[in-house]
Amino acid sequence: MKILGLLPNKREEKEIRRVIENITLLDNYTELFEKLKSDYFNILLLWTDEIKEELLLELIFRAKEINKELLVYVLGEKASIQLVAGSISAGAKDYILKPYDVQKLIFTLERDLKKNQINKNLQIIKNQTTIENITVSSYLFENEDIKIFKYEK
Repeated sequence: MKILGLLPNKREEKEIRRVIENITLLDNYTELFEKLKSDYFNILLLWTDEIKEELLLELIFRAKEINKELLVYVLGEKASIQLVAGSISAGAKDYILKPYDVQKLIFTLERDLKKNQINKNLQIIKNQTTIENITVSSYLFENEDIKIFKYEK
């Protein structure tokens, strides 16, 4: 799991670096987009403390344009319904309010990454018309973690 983040305040930075492995924290938008274009990341964390709403939505949208599979999480102290809805509409996976437990945050990131990979693999199977004379015709069962398909020869 490779994580990219826009540098939070110094108080949080030490805790985040201590607890989250494989995180790259940057301090400006230009570096953030250059890094997204030059390297592959699974997750992008954006702290809203210092970001204006319009810029935040643009960051999410542009990041998802660069990497459609990127899971974007917004973390903030306060949020309006408009900001949360706008973030999700722009492509964020979730909006997480402070105070948050960093261990629970890591658990959420890992869980969502696994679900994303399962769904990606299942989508590949679903999109293939025929696999060795077997055709995926429909879903029999579906929940958050598992999709079971009906196959026909």
